[in-house]
Amino acid sequence: MPKPQLKTPADWLWYLFCGGCMGAADVVPGVSGGTMAFILGYYEDLINNVKNINFKVISLFFRLQFRELSEHIAWEFLAVIIVGTLGAIAALSQVITYLLNDEVYRVYLYSGFLGLILASVIFCARKVEVWSKQCVTALILGAGVAFLVTNFTLPSHKEAVYYDVSIPLDFGGTKEISNYQEGKLVGVKSSELAAMLAKGYVQYDTVIVNTLTAQSTSVGDIVESPSYPIVLPWIVFCGAIAISAMLLPGISGSYLLTILGTYPIVIGALADLTYGLKDFHLDWDAVILLSNLLVGILFGGAFFSRVISWLFTHYYHATISLLVGFMVGALKSVWPFWTYTYQLLPLKLDNGPKLISVSPILPEIHLPLLWTALSITIVAFVSVFCIELIALRKPQPKK
Repeated sequence: MPKPQLKTPADWLWYLFCGGCMGAADVVPGVSGGTMAFILGYYEDLINNVKNINFKVISLFFRLQFRELSEHIAWEFLAVIIVGTLGAIAALSQVITYLLNDEVYRVYLYSGFLGLILASVIFCARKVEVWSKQCVTALILGAGVAFLVTNFTLPSHKEAVYYDVSIPLDFGGTKEISNYQEGKLVGVKSSELAAMLAKGYVQYDTVIVNTLTAQSTSVGDIVESPSYPIVLPWIVFCGAIAISAMLLPGISGSYLLTILGTYPIVIGALADLTYGLKDFHLDWDAVILLSNLLVGILFGGAFFSRVISWLFTHYYHATISLLVGFMVGALKSVWPFWTYTYQLLPLKLDNGPKLISVSPILPEIHLPLLWTALSITIVAFVSVFCIELIALRKPQPKK
C-alpha cells in the first residue's frame, strides 16, 4: 500500500502544515515548494505518489472508488498537501505582494528567503554521506543549470515591435514611474496588446504609436481575435516545463513561462475566460489554450516525477547533490540588496506601480538596514533547523 498513511488527527494536521509551508514557498520568488517538501521530509513520498498517478487512478477518483484508489496512491496524503498548499497561497499571496512592493520591506523579505535557502542547502547537503566525484559533478551541474536559468534573459529580436499606448491613468502619490510618460504607457510589446484588450485596459480604438517608426495606429489595427487549433504542441510543452520546474528546488514555473514567451498569452487566455464567465459566456479559444496548458502540466508532472523517482532509487546521493546544486545556483534570485525602479506592468495595471529590481548592489556596512536584514537572515536560517527538529520529534505515521 502507498505511503504515508494518515491514521491520526495529528497526522492530518502535520501534513496540512507541510502543505501550508509548501504553498508559502510557492508564492516566494526564488524559493520552491520542492525545497520545503525536502526539508520537511516528505519530498520522496510526494514524488512517488505523483508518479503513480495514471489513467486508472484518475478513473477511480472520478468514480469515487476511494478504497481501490488507496491501493495505488496515498490519496489522503496528496489531498491534505494540496489543501494546505492552496490555502497558504490564498492567505499569503496578498501579503507577499504588498511586501515586495516596498523598498525596505522587500529587503527584509528577501533576507528571510536568503536565510531559508542557505539553511536548506546545508540541510540537504548533510544527506550526502560521501561526496564522491559523481556527487560533486552533479552539484556543479545543478548549480550551473540553475544559474543559467535564473539569469537568462530573452534576446531582443529585430522583428519585435513595441508601442507607446495612450491610456489615462492616475495612481496619485509621488512615485516616479519609469515607463509612464505624458499619458502614455511606453514600450509595450505587441504580444501584450491582445491581453490588455481582453482585460479591458485598452479598447480597439485606443491610439498607439510605434516606438521605432513613430507612426500612429489603433489597437484594433494590430490585434486580431486569437484563434487556436485544438492541439497546441508548444503550449503543451510549456505547461510540462513549468510543472517540472515547480517540482525542483529554486526554480519558478511562472518564471520559465516568461522565458518561453508564453506568459502574456496564458494571462490573456485567463482574462478572456474570466471576463466571459462573468457574462455567462464561455470563450472557447481560451478554453482550448488553457486545456492544452493543463495537459502539459499533467503529463509533465507524471513524467518528471518518474524521472526524479528513478534517480532517487538508483542514484540517491547524486540526486541529492543535484538538488543542492539547483538551490546554490539560484541564490542570486533572492539577494536582498538591489537598485529599484517603479514600473507599470501592462498586464497588471489594476495593481498600480510595481517595484522592479534593476541590478544587485553591496550595501554600505554602516546602514541600519543591513544589520536588520542580517538579523532576519539569521532568524530564518535557524528556523529551518527548528522545523527539522519538529519533524524529527513528530511521531511518524504508519507506512
